[in-house]
Amino acid sequence: MNDLIDHISPFDLPMKSKKIVGSAVNAGFITGLAMIAYTLIVNISGFQYEQGIQWLGLLPLICISTYFAMKFRQSTEPSGYLTFGQGFKYILYCIVVSSIISTLFFFIYISFIDTEYVSGLLEATKERLAKKGMEPEQISASIEMMKKFTSPIKMCLMGLISSFLTGAILGLIVGAIIRKEPK
Repeated sequence: MNDLIDHISPFDLPMKSKKIVGSAVNAGFITGLAMIAYTLIVNISGFQYEQGIQWLGLLPLICISTYFAMKFRQSTEPSGYLTFGQGFKYILYCIVVSSIISTLFFFIYISFIDTEYVSGLLEATKERLAKKGMEPEQISASIEMMKKFTSPIKMCLMGLISSFLTGAILGLIVGAIIRKEPK
């Protein structure tokens, strides 16, 4: 029986579960800082509007959170066992913490540091759509629709939701890979 599911209160969690939460929060903090560093590097180098670069931003998230989950499994005493559920929770906690940290940074960045970020994003989107051969009316309609979702708060909320979904999917994958059940 999985001890993690039997308890509702976080104060009653078994020691291993408390270690999972603490370690995952620490890993999430480090991952969040790595995501901030990645964002700064991309923005300083002028690639912030490139779609491919945005997807590459998932690599630090995946690699760092997976690394810490594997390291946690190896450090668990005395057996090194980590169930699928524990691995899933570890990754999910890590991603939630890192997403909150990086989203707060992004909000501050586009609200106070690079206040022209949204207009640059809209302009880059116009150019990308024009290169695809869209008609000017279609481009205008697309940009008008996009403007409804490009306030800093809306962008951050959508980013958090997509990060949490990505975290859940990554948690399922990594949880299945790193699990080590007692025989």
